Amino acid sequence: MQDPYREYIHHENVKHFRRKLISETDPDRRATLKNLLAEELARFATIKKKPVD
Repeated sequence: MQDPYREYIHHENVKHFRRKLISETDPDRRATLKNLLAEELARFATIKKKPVD
């Protein structure tokens, strides 16, 4: 069974990292944000692929 709360949290994390990337200028921080965004997108995709019970 999909957990709507968990899905919401991942969705909000993705939005947050994308917003932070818009204004961040430090290359190291941008790289970290890009990695965090990629990891969160991967988790979000995993949740979406799970079958509904």
